[in-house]
Amino acid sequence: DFSRVTQPIVRYRLNYILVLKEGSCSCGNAATAIERIEGRSDDSLILEGKDGRQITVFADLCNRVIAGVLPLEADYRLVQEGKQMRFSSNCPDELLKGCTAALENCFKAQGADISQIKWEISTSIPESDFTQKRRRISRVKQA
Repeated sequence: DFSRVTQPIVRYRLNYILVLKEGSCSCGNAATAIERIEGRSDDSLILEGKDGRQITVFADLCNRVIAGVLPLEADYRLVQEGKQMRFSSNCPDELLKGCTAALENCFKAQGADISQIKWEISTSIPESDFTQKRRRISRVKQA
């Protein structure tokens, strides 16, 4: 359509958490530069810190911890509901316990009070449809 005199501007609300770059971009562009993408706000865990404040742990960090412990072909789900963490994977129980210990170490390094976390471990992943990721970290939002 070469005769159009207007162009719609469509804005999408994305739920990405961005870290802005300090200073200007090395290319010289004056626009705001992005240092990195932390993750998505709906794929983050909210934990209680040792000082009582809330600590956000992004799914990408948890995925890296889990990938370092579980076999590459393993699928998993980590779901937070309040202080309850449900971790399930198609792996032996000992491996899942090692993975939850690695996650706790990660949470502790972020400043979380891990004594508040109640773990529920399962060696089978719940059935899901094909519209969801097979390796998923999520938080059930509290009302």
